[in-house]
Amino acid sequence: MSQVAAHQSRMEEQQYAEFGQSHFGSVSASKLARIRADAGESVLDVGCGPGLYLEALGSLGFKVTGVDSRSVFVEQAAKAGARVERVDLEREALSRFTEGAFDTVLMLDILEHVSNDIELLEDALRVCRKNVIITVPARMSETFDKSQLVFGSCVDPTHLRYYSHSDLHRLFDEATIKNYKIDVGLRFDPVLYNIFPKYLRYPLAFLNRALLKVSDRNLFATVWYAVAWK
Repeated sequence: MSQVAAHQSRMEEQQYAEFGQSHFGSVSASKLARIRADAGESVLDVGCGPGLYLEALGSLGFKVTGVDSRSVFVEQAAKAGARVERVDLEREALSRFTEGAFDTVLMLDILEHVSNDIELLEDALRVCRKNVIITVPARMSETFDKSQLVFGSCVDPTHLRYYSHSDLHRLFDEATIKNYKIDVGLRFDPVLYNIFPKYLRYPLAFLNRALLKVSDRNLFATVWYAVAWK
């Protein structure tokens, strides 16, 4: 790679890092609580970004390792003191890690960024001893798809796809995974915060959970949370 191309790549990485910081640069307390309940002692965070979850899980006593495709994120995450490696997830997936190297593989909002989502999921199951924990953005209603009333995880310009409930089932089926669960990771679309009064948020959330059981066409499922067991 020429110096000009390397500089351009670095600038693009920095711009994306700034986008991430402004849109989703924080740890979700509810997501962290679920991870704590489901994860084993050692965790590989795939697509760790600047290392927010590495730092949070490390402070709770988990043995954490991170990988990311972007060098700017690897540099930022390494400052938290965790072991972090730069990995081209498209070309090598998790091939540098041995089978059963970690209790849990964490993939928070990463599968939508790669073309090889099935292969990466299969490889994640190979290197875990216990389970793989996944979050992915839901397929939004067309009404709000291009509006500002959506979370940052749904407007990321680097996404290759979004997932409906049935899309996730197909993903697990194609990866020949039989033991898994899928749940709503985030129930409140920002439209709830911007339009509806506070006293209606919880009734709407319960209604959404009921709708999820009968249809993929729901409005308030913004992020899916899934666990696949070895």
